[in-house]
Amino acid sequence: MPELKEFDLDDEEQEILDAFERGELQPIPNMEEKIKELQMAAEAHLRETTISITYNELVEVQEVLSAQLHGGGYLSKTDHIKSLLDKIEAAIQNHSLAS
Repeated sequence: MPELKEFDLDDEEQEILDAFERGELQPIPNMEEKIKELQMAAEAHLRETTISITYNELVEVQEVLSAQLHGGGYLSKTDHIKSLLDKIEAAIQNHSLAS
């Protein structure tokens, strides 16, 4: 394993490494519990994240998925692709009706 000094560290990373080597860093109490807490917070954040996509991008995704599904492409989870494609088609239809 290479020594940490062999890596190209930015200033913040170097500061952390220096503090570690001087013995200035202390372990977090209940670290396993804290890790689980942070993982749960990250998962909750990801579930709440909204992804914005333009109508044209949505149509492009639909075309790619449809081509893969009907053309025997490299995507393998056919049921999952079909489900996504159905949702995309419904979103496009709803957009068209709203316009």
